[in-house]
Amino acid sequence: MISVTKWFIDNPVATNLLMVFTLIAGLLSLDTLRVESFPQIPPTQFTVTVTYPGGTEKQVDEGITQRVENAIRGIAGVKSVISTSQPEFSIVRVKKASGIDIERLIEDVRNRVEGINGFPTLAERPQIQREEFTNLAAFILVYGGNNDDLLQKVVTKVKNQLQNNPNISQIANLGKRKQELRIEPNLGKLKGYGLDSTELSDKIVGSM
Repeated sequence: MISVTKWFIDNPVATNLLMVFTLIAGLLSLDTLRVESFPQIPPTQFTVTVTYPGGTEKQVDEGITQRVENAIRGIAGVKSVISTSQPEFSIVRVKKASGIDIERLIEDVRNRVEGINGFPTLAERPQIQREEFTNLAAFILVYGGNNDDLLQKVVTKVKNQLQNNPNISQIANLGKRKQELRIEPNLGKLKGYGLDSTELSDKIVGSM
């Protein structure tokens, strides 16, 4: 180390040339530097999401979340499973173990989940999605009033306008809700036809 330092001291011209070269190389590389608000990190976990329109938190937990958890347990490569049950929505987050191919693990989980029997009739098909870190630029929050339908229309309009910007590559609507038809039958009249709410639900689903 001392000999290297001594060489630079004894050769000031070469030292200055090396310094100038380093500065020029740095300036020329500025345009090629990639700047990210969040670094691209390979995904290590994914979610299994099931929507159950009209389902209570208890119905979602017992009818969907617990069934998904039981199906996933025992799959090789699963490090941890964290679940959340809320009205009309079940989310099961799966984290892979180190050295496991996430694509293969997703397929194993998908096969197990799609093989579950006994989901509620109105439950939608399970959706599996990797949790990836993207180069996030900004959040846009739309709020105001209690009219959810109006808010959804405003958000859709904002999203469409943003998609017209060529500098924006990806937009995600985190609060989007699917449209649904809610039927509240008169139980007294329904009983007169010899039906209960479950039988009516099955008939409606069967006719769709």
